[in-house]
Amino acid sequence: MVLSCEKDEYKDAPNTELKSHKLFVSIDDVNFNIPLTYYYNIYESNGGHWPIASEEEKTSPKKRKVADSLRFVALTPDMEPYNDKNSDEFKKPGWGRKVQIYLTHRERPDWFYYFKYTAPRLVSLPKNEYLPQMLHYFDSATGHDVYLSSDSPRRDLVQIICDTADSVSRHFPSCSVTASYMDRFKLHYSFALSMLDKWPEIDNEVRGLLDQFHQEALAGR
Repeated sequence: MVLSCEKDEYKDAPNTELKSHKLFVSIDDVNFNIPLTYYYNIYESNGGHWPIASEEEKTSPKKRKVADSLRFVALTPDMEPYNDKNSDEFKKPGWGRKVQIYLTHRERPDWFYYFKYTAPRLVSLPKNEYLPQMLHYFDSATGHDVYLSSDSPRRDLVQIICDTADSVSRHFPSCSVTASYMDRFKLHYSFALSMLDKWPEIDNEVRGLLDQFHQEALAGR
């Protein structure tokens, strides 16, 4: 089950009320406490209605939703959730400062398969000056730039796939990152191509936000 609250009731609610509410979630027996205002993706897809959990779900960490994945949105820098001051930034077409984050325990990248069957077609390119720690390639089959943290399979490997800067097929070119989190989850997040030079900061922010959600769950807040 993807945690997206499809079966919950939706209604308009002021942001001042929503920001204090959290969804208490468990994925593969790891708990996260996530403020509702990070679920702008649900708000948008349901015509401007926030997911409203039951009173018990909003007030009791013991009543957790068991889910296979999380999917939510934040603004970089600082991984801001939706609020009254930044609402225009969330509503802008395209990516802007938005980062879409997906976490799951059901899927894990098969890097051995990737290096055996996909990596051979990659064309090596000079390193990107903003990402000197990453190997840079061009995927001739997809037309994407590919960045890898290693030239061989590793459990902690990081992959970044980006639309090319001169791509005419995308109105809003983006980059998508695939990595691991806690050595047990697949972490996938996407952001605007124009922010690729900020990727190290974005990666730290995304991981820090997930850590925060988990630490609050451990603390019982």
